[in-house]
Amino acid sequence: MFAKLITTLIITMTYGGVTTGHLNTIILLRRIIMSETIQTKRCPKCKQIKPLSEFNKSKNRKDELQVYCKQCRKQYRQAHKAQRKQYYQAHKAENTQRCFQYYRNHKVEILQYKNQYYKTIEGYIRCLWTNMLQRCNNPKHPKYKWYGGRGIKVNFLSFEDFYDYVINVLKAEPRGLTIDRIDNDGHYEQGNIRFITQEENNKNRGMICLG
Repeated sequence: MFAKLITTLIITMTYGGVTTGHLNTIILLRRIIMSETIQTKRCPKCKQIKPLSEFNKSKNRKDELQVYCKQCRKQYRQAHKAQRKQYYQAHKAENTQRCFQYYRNHKVEILQYKNQYYKTIEGYIRCLWTNMLQRCNNPKHPKYKWYGGRGIKVNFLSFEDFYDYVINVLKAEPRGLTIDRIDNDGHYEQGNIRFITQEENNKNRGMICLG
């Protein structure tokens, strides 16, 4: 609303017989508009103009920000997750059989791809993410009693949020390292994770942990 008001004022002054004394005012107003544009972005989903901090990073876009704001992305992920869960529950037997058949027919190619993918930084971080979820959420996991059994949670909303935090906030190169909670009684969350060697991890916990 503020930007529209200023824009209207500039147009009125420009085409309504502006004197030389008003030129500095026009330049100032234009700078204000440019400053507001740079510091904010419009989310096409909720159609609101929000600060840049309300958008996750994205290296694939010119402005290096994702299209939708964090809140809209969260709502979309939740709705998509619910739809996907409903679909798989309705087609569980069929999907399981199809997956087994595909794996048997492409076992060598799948293993080659996985080996190459997990050597990349994204693949390594995804492996850490999967292991965290298993330790904290799966009672059948052998280490669940030391994590989920003690109330330890993964407080990142998604893999994308976890990846963004590791790369853009911690600016870490995690390959070859294990993930460690600074407060051993705290959760996997922002401000409480770091990456250390396996030897350091073993000393801190008194046991062998896979991060």
